[in-house]
Amino acid sequence: MDIAIIIGGNTGTGLAISRKLIILGFRIYSIAEDFTKTPFAHKDFIPISIPLNNSEKLHNATINILEKEDNILAIINAPEKTTIPSFEITSPFDMQSYLTQYLLNPILLTRLTIDKIKQFQGFIINIIHENSSSPLNCAVQDGLSAFHTSLFEDYRNHGVNITNILVQSTPHNPINCEMVANTIDHLIRFKGGNAVTKISLRSQDPQTLVKFPQITPSIDEFKEIQLPPKSNFPPEQQPISTPTPKHIPSKRTSPKSLPTPKVSRETVVIPKEKKSRIPKPITPREAKAKSVPKKPVQSKLTATALKISRDSIVIPRERKSKESTSPSNAKPPAPQPLPMPPRIRRGRPSIKKDL
Repeated sequence: MDIAIIIGGNTGTGLAISRKLIILGFRIYSIAEDFTKTPFAHKDFIPISIPLNNSEKLHNATINILEKEDNILAIINAPEKTTIPSFEITSPFDMQSYLTQYLLNPILLTRLTIDKIKQFQGFIINIIHENSSSPLNCAVQDGLSAFHTSLFEDYRNHGVNITNILVQSTPHNPINCEMVANTIDHLIRFKGGNAVTKISLRSQDPQTLVKFPQITPSIDEFKEIQLPPKSNFPPEQQPISTPTPKHIPSKRTSPKSLPTPKVSRETVVIPKEKKSRIPKPITPREAKAKSVPKKPVQSKLTATALKISRDSIVIPRERKSKESTSPSNAKPPAPQPLPMPPRIRRGRPSIKKDL
């Protein structure tokens, strides 16, 4: 954020310049004697209350600002116009205080901040109230004009812009503070390769000017969000009723729904979540058994081998043919005993002795 130091930014021209620079994104350090009557407060408006005829306090305040901030872009001397008595009546102490406040302090502030202004190619702006009838005011006017003209010749190649704004007003028609603030806004916003070193502002006779109706601003720049007034909105349009055609039947109204019973926590039954059946893993042995084809099962009606020994002969039973059918109610015939085979005796042959 850019930093600007303003001398006399509590009321009048200095306050108008502070408000304009805050809109441009500056943080303002305003140096003045009294801020009790300042009708402005902002987070980027920092007041510093010191007596302006004391050079030592101005020096300490400027050093504190330079320790906190780095990018000093502008210093502005904007004192208020004061009535100065004649040179013969003014005491030496008042003369010294006047010259210190309006001539010495702007030069001292320029000397303390010239390195930062040179680094960031900033602005040095002085507002001088012209009054040719006062010798002290002529000394301040000519002294500041000559000082800044010579200073510009030394720093013109470094991008430093030094401008003297000469303001001449009358008691019945003072200068417009917003016009001075807009002039400084134009100098800072439209910075180019050329420099404006001197500007003169003169007041005009208010009787010769055409008075235009004052227009209140619709948007306040110092508030983050503000809607326009209701008078700027268009009037609300009345809805147009659409007649229903006769051939379309009217919509049927749905029957009234029965009141839903109240359900307490005790009566609510939350179903248990079913456990997902996860198949068991197949072992390598089972997988191998499934891959091998099964052998065909032999029929139970297999013929048994008949054992035939020399001692006995086994004759198998006669099988019934499948074609012969017997009634279901008939009793099966009784089994008949098998014929026994003849028994063969073995022994030594008898020898008949010959008688």
